[in-house]
Parts: sequence; C-alpha cells; structure tokens
Amino acid sequence: MSGTRYGRTINAEFSLQSASQNSHENHQQQSWSQIREK
Repeated sequence: MSGTRYGRTINAEFSLQSASQNSHENHQQQSWSQIREK
C-alpha cells in the first residue's frame, strides 16, 4: 500500500503546482460554460 501514499503525495504536489497554471484555464472554461447556458 506504500504506492498509494506515494501516489497521494504526487497528486498533492501536482495540484499545488498546477493550481496557478490551471486557474486561468478554468476561468476560461467557466466563462464558456456560462455563455453556452445562455
């Protein structure tokens, strides 16, 4: 089960590193989704 802990650590670090990069992309996706709803 050590692989699970290792995977969780990698996922946590990846989330922190990609958070700032994905924030702009996520904002664009939300804007497009709002336009589609209208």
